[in-house]
Amino acid sequence: MSERTSARPGRLGIGVVGAGRVGAVLASALRSAGHVLVAASAVSEASRDRVDALLPGVPVLPVD
Repeated sequence: MSERTSARPGRLGIGVVGAGRVGAVLASALRSAGHVLVAASAVSEASRDRVDALLPGVPVLPVD
């Protein structure tokens, strides 16, 4: 089983487009429910800080 899947059925790989106040908190809640966060986008310094604080280990990638 890869690290992007879970033993629990119905779990999703989540990408967060916009780690603002709502996006980061929602992503954190989804992670707590057992979903896997694969990436987040964060443009501002505040958003990058938010990803570091609420979503440790989640890579920050640009949105093309």
